[in-house]
Order: sequence, then structure tokens, then C-alpha cells
Amino acid sequence: WSFDRRILSLTDANAVDMAKGSVVQFAFERQYDTSSRLRNRLFHDRYCSASDLYRKDLYAHFGCVNAIEFSADGNWLVSGGDDKRVLVWNVPEALSDLKTPRAMKGKHNSNIFCLCLDSCNRTVFSAGNDEQVIVHDMETGRTTDVFLHQEAVYGLSVEPTNDSVFASACDDGCILIYDVREPSSTDPLLLVTSSSAFHAVAYNPVEPRLVATANSKEGVALWDVRRPRCCLLRYDSQLVPQGAMSVRFNGDGSLLLALRRRQPPALYRLDASHPVAQFDHWGYYNSCTMKSCCFAGERDEFILSGSDDFKLYSWKLPQEVTSGQRITSPRGVPSCTWVRQAHLVLTDHRSIVNQVRFNRASMVLASSGVEKIIKLWSSLPLPGGAGGLRREQPPEEQAEERRKRYTYEEYIDLVMESGQFMSHDYSHQSVREDPRMMAFFDSLVQRDEEGWSTDCSQDSASSVTVIPRASVTSSSSDELPEPDPRPVRIPTSQERRVQRLRQLRARLTSRGGQSSDSDDDWVPSPSPSASSAASERVSERASHDAEDRAWHAAQREPSFEDARSAPKGDREEPTSNGVAGSSNGAEGEQQQASTSRFKRPRLGGLRSQRSYRRHNGSADT
Repeated sequence: WSFDRRILSLTDANAVDMAKGSVVQFAFERQYDTSSRLRNRLFHDRYCSASDLYRKDLYAHFGCVNAIEFSADGNWLVSGGDDKRVLVWNVPEALSDLKTPRAMKGKHNSNIFCLCLDSCNRTVFSAGNDEQVIVHDMETGRTTDVFLHQEAVYGLSVEPTNDSVFASACDDGCILIYDVREPSSTDPLLLVTSSSAFHAVAYNPVEPRLVATANSKEGVALWDVRRPRCCLLRYDSQLVPQGAMSVRFNGDGSLLLALRRRQPPALYRLDASHPVAQFDHWGYYNSCTMKSCCFAGERDEFILSGSDDFKLYSWKLPQEVTSGQRITSPRGVPSCTWVRQAHLVLTDHRSIVNQVRFNRASMVLASSGVEKIIKLWSSLPLPGGAGGLRREQPPEEQAEERRKRYTYEEYIDLVMESGQFMSHDYSHQSVREDPRMMAFFDSLVQRDEEGWSTDCSQDSASSVTVIPRASVTSSSSDELPEPDPRPVRIPTSQERRVQRLRQLRARLTSRGGQSSDSDDDWVPSPSPSASSAASERVSERASHDAEDRAWHAAQREPSFEDARSAPKGDREEPTSNGVAGSSNGAEGEQQQASTSRFKRPRLGGLRSQRSYRRHNGSADT
């Protein structure tokens, strides 16, 4: 008890000196009567009374950090992002600045979107824009397995009671369940099919047969692995379907937290379709990027979510929810409690916050997003960090002082200066902030807030027309020029943006670039981008389509049966990064940056319900 009293009474600086480094690490390693109750209570009390938290930045990634996950014991943090690398951080060492993270040897071909770990902290699963799930050995860093999909993979979840089974949420509208012990010829279990993309999947931690999903159009649903394609419960089924991007169970599996696009986070009881609570705050907004949510606290009494306004929000669950009370309306419908004031608003990020996770062992928060950094948050001081438990200025004033948002015009200016929209070349290995990337996502937020449309005819109807007093032609005569009766149409701001984009396109083409898109169609997308990989996916697909057309002109396209029946020696075997060829380490390292050439057979326009996998533990790229 003496340590607890001293921590609570001493100043933060004295607390750091007393712990000789990290107070968090000192409390994390100290044992109290063979339990962690006193330690957790220490963190909890300070968290509940704080208006801000201590923070620390982790630098190692070269691009946006799209995925972060803590291990079950809290000792490890894995991260992945646009630089296509999976990094493993030792949490106590990261808190004390002792070592840099380890990079897994297997690299993706494109952006990483999701990660998960098994319960034994031996295996890391990673997936993303390159349509494959890579299985990494945490100890050696080598690739042990690769699972190929038909489209991008947005979500992963490992079965709580069986580390060999995992589920994937795919852009092609499939939820697939794999068993890594099965031979490579075995097909995965197709749990769900949909016409729209799945963005997240989560196993119930207590009842593993139950799986929750988040669909881009159909919202949140609950499934039983014993009854594929049969939905047990669709949440908010009586309302207009809301697109969802993240789902998360609490520790005992009784509550389900869902993150919906352009809607506040919603909390559901497992057996009820109506939300028991919804959470909002002035300034919170979720529209432009793919985000996640999570529970926090010793008893999961808090929830966390990032926002488009560069902030991280923490709400406290209502008392009636934590106590298990079920309040219904006179009609018998469960009532919904609105929490309109966040408990904490953390404001130190400089761009959109996409990912947030809570470490139950060390009571530390981790957040990431468009920036190249991972932020750690704690109610106790962190060595080399900043912040405190009291905010000196309101969040709005702090946001104005941190960084001014780029306008769309400023983003175009940065693009014109560099000559390209977005660069995915991370060979420079820079961890410094990329202004062009920040400006790109700022422009997405601006576009969504202003409700831009790509239909120029709508702009034409609202454009301004004036009759000039005189023509602007120069003349040497002393006579005044005759007024020009023709109206002069002033282009709208949207048309000016399109014109500048076309000028940039012509500039790039003059440098030798080729494009198959017409100028008339080359306008800003009306739908907000889900990630910085959008432009890369468009260019990759255009390139692949051109290759396919040339190849099909020379020979017949193989059918699905042909590919399955062909001898193994007649088929190209991809390496772990999807490139056909040798799996030797030296050659693999040379091929790690190349584009995937693995040809997947098509099914005549029908969605494939089969994924193609390969066993090769020696190929690390």
C-alpha cells in the first residue's frame, strides 16, 4: 500500500524518478498478493479522474498505420500499415525506449488492413489489400503459411479456444473460416455470402460458435458456425440498414460494440437487436476512413473510438448497462440510453484516428491512423513522453494550435509540385510526417463535410452567370469598345478543381505516363475513400486487366476445373508474396517489391466460393 499512496501523492516528476524509468512498467511488473487488482485499481482511479492522459509516440513505420493489436497477456503489440511490414513491439521495452521493434520476414504486396494473434502469442496473422492472409511465426519471424483470397481482406479473428482456426472478412462479401491444420487442398468453410463487402469479423470470447460480422451495407449480424448462411440475429433489423465497419465483444461476450458509418457507436446485448446505448459527442464524426472500436477498463466499463476530427474519444458505459438492468418501454421495446458527453477526448493526433486498442495487462491505450506513428496513452507518466492528467486548454483550442488543415486546393498544389497523387514507395524508410498524405485525408474530410458531387451538371445549374460591361479585348482606338452581349459563365469551385486535375493529368501524360481512363470520367470520387490504398488498387486492377486482355487474345482462358486438375508441375506456385517462382531466401528478398503474378482462375462472372492456399514455410519475402 505504501507504493500506491506515494504514487497518488507525489508529483508526476517524482513518480518517474522513483520508478527509475517507467512508472507503468514498474507497476506492471510488481505483484500484489498474487493478483493485479490493486494495480488495476490504481490505473482505474487515475483514469476516471483525468481530463487528459500521458502519451508517448512510437516511430518505426514508413506509412499510415492501419492495424494494431495487443497480445492476450499484454506483453506484445503488433502493427501493420501502408509500408507492407508487420512489426512486433515488446510493450515493456517500448514503454522504456530500450529496443526497436522486430519486423516479420514475410512482407505483403500492398497495404496491411488487419492483424490478429493467437492466445499463446506464437503466431501473427496479417491480411490486407493484396488478397492474402500471411501467417507469421513470432519467435523466428518466418512465414509459416499463406492463404489466398479473391479480394482484399479487411478483418481477421482467431477462435478463442482453438488457435488453429481463424475467420476472415473479405471485400467480395464472404466470411471464410480456415483451419491451418487441414491440407492445402481443403476448402475453407463459407460461413456467409453477401453482395456487399464485410469489414470486420469477431469470435465471441466465451461462446466460440458465435461470430459477429460488420457489413458495409447490411450492418451488424450474429452467426452460428454450425449453421452456415443462416443469420441468427440482425441488429437494428427494424430500422434502415446502416453500414458497419467494426464489431467488438466485451470480455464475457455479453455485449457487442458496433461502429457504423456516419452514425454514433452503438452497444447491443448479445440477444437483443435494439441497441441498449449509443454514444455521441460534439465534433465526433466517422465517415471518411475505416475505423475500429474497443472496450477498455478493468471491467470493460469504457469504450473507445477514433474520429475524423483527429481526436480519440472515450465514453463510460451507463450504469444500467454495467449493472445488467433491462429497461423496456411501455410497448415492450428495450430502451436505448444516449451518452452525449465523452468521458475523455484525447487530442494529440495530427490526422484522422483509425485504430484504437486497450492493453488490459498494463492498462495502456494504443492508437494509430493516417500518421506514421503509434501513440501510447496511460494514466501514469511514460519515459520520454509528454502530457498529463489535466488539460491546460480546451480541446478545440489545442486542435487549432497543433495543425491547420489543408484545403483541397492546397492538396492539389502539393500534388502538382510532386507530379503524382500518392506515393507508395517506402524505400526511403522515412518516419517523418508526409504533408501530401496528410493533405489527401484532409481533402477527404473537406469533401465529405461539404457534400461534394462529381456531377458537373448539378454544378452548372448553380453556376454564376454575369453580363460584363465591356469586353476585355485590348484596342488602340480611343473609342470605347462595344459591350459584349454574350454572358460570361464563371465556373464553380468543383469545375475549377476538375480542371486543375485534368491539367495535372496532361502534365503526367506528357512525362510519359499512359492511362486508359477518359478525361471526362477522371473526376473526384463521390464516395469517401476507405484507405490510402484506393488509388493503388485502381492502378493495379487497370494494369492486371490490360495483361489479362493481352493474354486471353493469345490463348483460351483456363476454366476452374482445368486449374484444379492440372499437374502441380504445370502450375506456377506463388511465393508468400504471391509472386511465382523460387522460394529461396535470397531470391525471395529480391522479389519482395514486385507485383503479384499469380493467376487465379475465374468462374465465368460468378463469385468464387473457394480460396486458394499454399503451404510453404521457407519462402519469406
